[in-house]
Amino acid sequence: MKSRFFKITAILLVFLMLMPLCLACKKVEEEGGEETTVSTVEGETFRDDLPTDLNYKGADVNFVSRAHDWYKNEVMVEADNTDDIVNEAVYNREKDVERRLGVNIINTRLDDGGKTGEDAYARVTEQVKMDVTTGTGLYDIAINNMYHTMGVASEGFLYNLYDVPNIDLTKTYYSQNYNFKGTINNKLYTTTGDASITFIKFAFVTFFNKQLAADNKIPDLYQTVLDGNWTIAYQKELIAGLYDDIGTETDVKDEGDAYGLVMNPVTAIDPYWSSFDLSIISMDVDGKLFLDCDVDKASSTYNLIYDLVYTNPDVYCAPHESDDGEFATQAKMFANNQALFTTLRMAACEDANMRNMEAEYGIIPMPKWDTNQDQYYSYCHDLFSVYGVSAGVAENRLEMVGATFECFFSESDECRYNQFEVALKVKYQSDTTSGQMLDIVIDNVKIDTGWIYSKSVNKIGLIMRELITAKLSGVFGSKWNGNETKYNNAIDDLEEAFGIVD
Repeated sequence: MKSRFFKITAILLVFLMLMPLCLACKKVEEEGGEETTVSTVEGETFRDDLPTDLNYKGADVNFVSRAHDWYKNEVMVEADNTDDIVNEAVYNREKDVERRLGVNIINTRLDDGGKTGEDAYARVTEQVKMDVTTGTGLYDIAINNMYHTMGVASEGFLYNLYDVPNIDLTKTYYSQNYNFKGTINNKLYTTTGDASITFIKFAFVTFFNKQLAADNKIPDLYQTVLDGNWTIAYQKELIAGLYDDIGTETDVKDEGDAYGLVMNPVTAIDPYWSSFDLSIISMDVDGKLFLDCDVDKASSTYNLIYDLVYTNPDVYCAPHESDDGEFATQAKMFANNQALFTTLRMAACEDANMRNMEAEYGIIPMPKWDTNQDQYYSYCHDLFSVYGVSAGVAENRLEMVGATFECFFSESDECRYNQFEVALKVKYQSDTTSGQMLDIVIDNVKIDTGWIYSKSVNKIGLIMRELITAKLSGVFGSKWNGNETKYNNAIDDLEEAFGIVD
């Protein structure tokens, strides 16, 4: 019988003892206190409700994804690349799906095709659009980042997942939060969940240097989090006076100096929307979208971030480099003991500088707005992977593609487990409390309709980072109010594209 742990509760020694058991078994995952329904056949249990007699006799199912370092091993890996525990789980998932359904999975990894910037990120989306338009039928299941996919999802190149046979979006291996926030007029064109390793890896967190924390006599930060006292005001208090102009004869701050906090002036701005519990777009009881931003609080947030980026001597904003290395300077400086804190995605655990760091580091959530905020909230970088079914799939193949889609997600429990419970909590961490912190991060990811459809609504989710980049002080309120008509018109257009007519 396939059964597997949901939470790892042991220290490294126990983990090593249990490793063979973890790899040989599957788990029945629980979420929100409810156990996923499973089906059983020949001594095996499955999380999905797919018919147990499906056999598509070796038919090809064609996936398409982006050939980028951030995503390259998320969908498939080669048989000779399974030494890593996560890669092994990805490989096993493919073989499990193929065995259960009698299909042959093919994944086309698209390079950037000479494109750069936004065009490179949208490469998969554009190629699927072309495939649908020409009727070529090269692709069945498309995997690309949320921002560049959902911004154009209503343009007809993807199936409404609620209409695809064999897909049950109520299952817990799909993100119910994402499905709820992304559904407009009973239409949802992509989903995410256990199959998306980047959904976990791209969550922003606060890394702290344990040695520097001890040197500065900072009380236990883990306990501070558990007590509900990890706030932005407390973080500012802790970093005060930590700037040190190392080895230079000038007063110019640079990446050779020491700081209290190192951050990125672009992508590291976005997490504050979630961590401070700010909304952007919500839906009323009738399914209508509306602007839902507390402009006064958002203005205060903007002013606080502006201070961190441009006026606080104890904060260094590393340059926003290429998409491959945009976090490289931050990770390097933090690993060199040049900062008490840094704001990075969980994926930074895999960075070579972080892996070779001599001092130990800990991970805690992004800080809250204040102690009155009921809980910590997390933000996942809007470039995490979402999955959709190409509208070019012929009707006589749709049942098979839907079954493969469903099975792919339901068989991803080992991928999620090995990435989150083993790699992040054990392989890259030196203490068990960090694991508890990661649970807080992932259990409280805040997803907003304004983030999912930001590109469709005049990049509404990016307004704060764009104003910061432009170095405009104290302007958030006036800019937001000045854009409200434009935003509301874009929301009307979005609803019309989803078939909502006043």
